[in-house]
Parts: sequence; structure tokens; C-alpha cells
Amino acid sequence: MERLRRLFSLADLVAGALVLALGVFTLYEASGYARGSMANIGPGFFPGLLGMLLVACGIGIILVEGTRDRSAALPRPEIRAALATVAALGLFALLIERAGLAPAVMATTYAASYATTTVTPLFRFVTASGVTIVCVLVFPIALGLPMRIVTW
Repeated sequence: MERLRRLFSLADLVAGALVLALGVFTLYEASGYARGSMANIGPGFFPGLLGMLLVACGIGIILVEGTRDRSAALPRPEIRAALATVAALGLFALLIERAGLAPAVMATTYAASYATTTVTPLFRFVTASGVTIVCVLVFPIALGLPMRIVTW
């Protein structure tokens, strides 16, 4: 029994089974809608595709993570990266309507760059500026999405 416990992680097996069950449920619910074809996609196409992806991920979690060797120590979680990501998402949510696309993207990219310690301030600024320029050129200008670039 101990050898079996070392071979399979119960938490990963349960997580994989839950993802697999969610995928099967999604496929079942999507079966009531027309899927259409690749040329004419119906309302059940995306939910069916999502259900298949969930089933594949659930099987993958069970086969890969559920049978992983547990003798090695787990790495320390990257709290800095998680906090920087959450802060960046929060900044974007707060700034997109109040300040516009450019300031929101600039602040988000700059905040997200704090997830690592190996980035210099100049690189942060250049990266944030570049991402902001690309987003402004793509979304409101090239695609014509109705969003303000800067709000005063």
C-alpha cells in the first residue's frame, strides 16, 4: 500500500478526476446544441471544443501529475510573481475605463515586470512602452475597437 501511495498522489488524482468530470459534463451540455462545421460554426462548437480540451487535461493530470515521483522536495512558491501578477491585473481593471488604454497597459506591464528580480528599470520602461504602443496600434487603430487611448 505504501508503494502505491508513493506512486500515485491522491490530490493530483482527485484534481484530474474533477477536471475530467467537468469536461464530460461540458461535452454533455454542449451535445444539445448544433456544432456546425468549420466553415459555419454553430453554438455548440466552442463548448464542445472546450469540453474535449478539459477531458484531455484531466487525463493528462491523472497520467502525468498523478504518477509523478514524490521523493523530491517541492520548490518554494514564487510569492513575488503571484503578487505582481495580481497587482497588474488589478491595475488594468482600475485604469482601463478611468485613464484609458495606454496608461492601463503601461501600468499593467510595468507592474507585471516586478514578478522577477532580474529586470532592470530601463528594461521595464522600454518593455512597457513597447507593449503600450503595440496595443494602441492594434486594438483601437487597426481593429477599430471602441476604446479610448487616453482619458483626461
